[in-house]
Amino acid sequence: MLLLNYMDDEISWCTFGTLQTMVLAPTNGQSLVPISFSSNGAMTTDISFCKDSSPTLGGINNNGGTQGIFCGYVYDSLMNPVPNVQIEHFPYNYNSPDAVTNENGYFEKEMYAMNFYCDIHLAALASMDSTISIEPDSMNYYEFVFENYVVGVNEPEVIISSQGYYLSNHPNPFNPSTTISFSVTQNAVSGSDGSSFVTVEIYNSRGQKVKVMDTFPNGSLGTRKMIWDGTNRIGKACPSGVYLYKLIVGGKEVACNKMLLLK
Repeated sequence: MLLLNYMDDEISWCTFGTLQTMVLAPTNGQSLVPISFSSNGAMTTDISFCKDSSPTLGGINNNGGTQGIFCGYVYDSLMNPVPNVQIEHFPYNYNSPDAVTNENGYFEKEMYAMNFYCDIHLAALASMDSTISIEPDSMNYYEFVFENYVVGVNEPEVIISSQGYYLSNHPNPFNPSTTISFSVTQNAVSGSDGSSFVTVEIYNSRGQKVKVMDTFPNGSLGTRKMIWDGTNRIGKACPSGVYLYKLIVGGKEVACNKMLLLK
């Protein structure tokens, strides 16, 4: 539906009815009122409409009733809360900055009662988009889940260069296989068990060892690569989840990283 409104010899417009339009149709006791938005920074201003919780169709309600609370949580694919996620929205109002999740993954802000397109992102690590609808004088709760992101997994790998070891995998997350790369640039002292070999061990999130990868003689190995096909030591497929892979040199753990198997 298209609504025309004459204001100061100018015609403003509003479409409503679905999430793809500017605002949902008002319900009993609600009306639509004009508001101004910045559409290009401070360069231009658009006139749109939002819901009003009182019947003042066509006029500005100076007593409030035109805003609601946009709140909720952002989770990773394992339902861990994700902090520092930025939630940008369009249209953009001069006095309505982006929302950012706290250390518990929670966000909350006051917004006009209308529909918004949201860009939800964590730096360059994870992103998604969504369309939301805000009702006036109410808490509008939403949850967002990054399906291909896990806290602590998708950040850049830790390289222990000062000790002469390197450990990483790609891709991460992965399905069904990933390539694990490591290098040992110094000779390791044999462990108490008398071993003098380099290997990679894989553990599930409960700390259970699920597989031991290829073993190499200790020495100046350079970079080695091996493929983990997502199976355990007896060849059975492992379930989705977070796995630890550890670099063992001379019987001692010298490096450890996380990876995510997604099916």
